[in-house]
Amino acid sequence: MKEISLIKHAKGALGLRVFGLGPNLKPTNGLIKLQKLLDNNAFWAKDRTINDLKKCLANSDVVISLWVGKEIVGFGRALTDGIYRGVLWDIVIDQNHQGKGFGTLIVKNLLSSKKIKNTKELSFLEAELITGKTHQIRKHCYELGFPIVGDKKYFFSVSVNRATKFFCIIVSSICIPTVLGSKPILTPSPKIDPLLTQLVTKINNIMRNFLIIF
Repeated sequence: MKEISLIKHAKGALGLRVFGLGPNLKPTNGLIKLQKLLDNNAFWAKDRTINDLKKCLANSDVVISLWVGKEIVGFGRALTDGIYRGVLWDIVIDQNHQGKGFGTLIVKNLLSSKKIKNTKELSFLEAELITGKTHQIRKHCYELGFPIVGDKKYFFSVSVNRATKFFCIIVSSICIPTVLGSKPILTPSPKIDPLLTQLVTKINNIMRNFLIIF
């Protein structure tokens, strides 16, 4: 069985960015492998050049990569001003390694990093459903403590007192991929009671700890 390695890179990911280092600080053409991972698994990151990736990594505050043997199968990064705002970017898991908890592992390590942990507000900007499992992203958000407001299956299983301690997500739509060659299904977000939206907005303004995505 191939060894699973999670690497918490230093700011700017110098080893990965310049020398292509992987597990145990060994050269593995890591930057080229990262480019391939993004190309094959992230619609928003297709066709990024090596030079663009170098600039991207150099200006990232937190960088996490996940490896199985010598192959990179997961990646995530974050930007922050160190106090008020933090954003998680490019969280990607290879399609052949999804459903193993790797995405959760990367997100938890990003959130627990010193620079992000001390940030007052965080934002996830984008998420893509790869497998077409309609509950995938909803359950994933719930398990991480970021339930989607109005989601009858997951949000309302959290008590009000507990929910106010977590980030909550309001989504405008959910795009579900289908079989190859077919157009993805674009569905509206779970129906949200206007009073619930007002409540979340008020709590958001007071506590400043809710994640709102439109």
